[in-house]
Amino acid sequence: MKGKIRSALILCAGYGSRLRPLTDRLPKPLLPAGGRPALFAAIDKLRSAGIRDFFVNVHHLPEKFAEAFGLPAGAFADSRAAEARYGDCRVRLVCEPEILDTGGAVKNLLPLLDLSGPLAVHNGDIIFSSPAEGFLAEAEANLADKNCAATLCLRSSGNLPNVGVGGSGDVGDMRFALGAPFERLAQYAGFFVLNPPAFKFFAGRAEDKFSIVDAFLDILRSGGRIAGVFDDAGEWADIGTLSEYARLGAGGTPDGWTALARLCVAGFPPDKGEIIPVSKGASSRKFYRFARGGERLVACFYAENPRENFLYAPLAEFLRCRGIPVPEVKFHDPQSRMIVMRDAGARDLGAVHPSEGRKFYFEALRAAKKVHSISSGEFARAGIELCPPFDGALYAWEQNYFFEECARGVFGIGLPRPEEDFGTLSRELSGFPQSPLLRDFQSQNVMVSEAGTISLIDFQGMRFGNPLYDMASLLFDPYVEPFGEEFIDAALREYLSFTPRADFPDFAESKRMLNFAAVERLLQALGAYGFLSRKKGMAEYGKYFEPAAKNLLRRARLCGLEGVGEFGEAILKKLRK
Repeated sequence: MKGKIRSALILCAGYGSRLRPLTDRLPKPLLPAGGRPALFAAIDKLRSAGIRDFFVNVHHLPEKFAEAFGLPAGAFADSRAAEARYGDCRVRLVCEPEILDTGGAVKNLLPLLDLSGPLAVHNGDIIFSSPAEGFLAEAEANLADKNCAATLCLRSSGNLPNVGVGGSGDVGDMRFALGAPFERLAQYAGFFVLNPPAFKFFAGRAEDKFSIVDAFLDILRSGGRIAGVFDDAGEWADIGTLSEYARLGAGGTPDGWTALARLCVAGFPPDKGEIIPVSKGASSRKFYRFARGGERLVACFYAENPRENFLYAPLAEFLRCRGIPVPEVKFHDPQSRMIVMRDAGARDLGAVHPSEGRKFYFEALRAAKKVHSISSGEFARAGIELCPPFDGALYAWEQNYFFEECARGVFGIGLPRPEEDFGTLSRELSGFPQSPLLRDFQSQNVMVSEAGTISLIDFQGMRFGNPLYDMASLLFDPYVEPFGEEFIDAALREYLSFTPRADFPDFAESKRMLNFAAVERLLQALGAYGFLSRKKGMAEYGKYFEPAAKNLLRRARLCGLEGVGEFGEAILKKLRK
């Protein structure tokens, strides 16, 4: 033991009404906040200071607390208390069938406490990251004063500075109830130590339900001393409201609880408080499906980087106005980096049965052609920002991505870089008529609704480049079974015949260029699979190396890119060993 303060109470018996609908499923102290539940953050903080004996009072969803400490179902069936272990600590969960408030919680524990020693008390619904050792050391020093009933941890600022502190540093008033003079006002931090002289003020109250402040005021009225210790270090936050809870999870993309809070704050509380994570792809964005008033919606939360994340919503509106099937954006807040859009469907194009596939693939290609037909002037007049265009540098980046992350990084292939082939690829692709591209036009990014309509859902990386790069992304997608040459030719003819462009070459030249675009896109895809599987630990992407390498080998040979073809062949040999 580090000191004389060996026991602590974590106050967790609330209703959590201001955090509904989150607290309909989990009590507030167990909600992840600032990285982990506030209850366990408080216990760990006090544990580091030497405390090993804990009480936790509970009321709302008490079985969730029992579950959090690994206790079996029905832990409170025969008793209002249940004992658990947390590392080397003893934890006693004390259930309050009727909420007793903060002061009543202490009174209720008196039969279980060693009344000859102090008790630390910490709110279970605050985030207070400052270490406890300094405050507890000063509180322990106050034990020598037989008139000192308690030591309160205070902050110099906060949202409710209503603790009056005198020149000596002692507390003279709380909530301005006594009208006592004070030198400064402070924020009560939700952390204090009760000394043995305080317990009689709890035992002596006639009622069982009362606030801790009521007991403190009784102490002050009787001439007892309450010491104040200021601790302005670390972060302090009360997680009592949805907006505050959402703020605590503002860094990066949110987990499900923070996402639910943000949706509620934005005016989109899901029906029954239910959201369903959409776990697909390797995007840094997070998606959640939910219903609102019967309407099926999807929420997207994105990080500050890359810049293209901010472009999605304005691009969606721009494309919809031009008859291109993209989700309708209902809400966008760039500051909180959140988008709410109409749900485009639960099936992507890769999951469509082959008997339906041709129809939907052709619809997708027609939609892409509409995108490819938008002029640069239309984007400029609408003030729409696009990503930097494909140029030699970007093609070279994709080629190097393949070489470093896949060929060398995953397979350890010792062949020299096929510089001549890479250069030919870049020149061929750059010499074709340029158009705005969807950039990641693969099967997983084309959704099919129950009504049989398609939606393009990934276009924030739109930029100018070779339009057949998009076609290659869809027709040579390693996520789906490879298409036969007959289907590829039919798809290309469908694409060329839909809203024909005078600057496009004939079918034969377009097919030749499609093969070059396929090689470039497959190099990019293989590089991505290498990066994701090797550096991000996403082993599931390993199964796509073989179909991508087979396609790469065939298309490279059709283009006369024998050096690139050798890499495709080398990858397949490695996979077959």
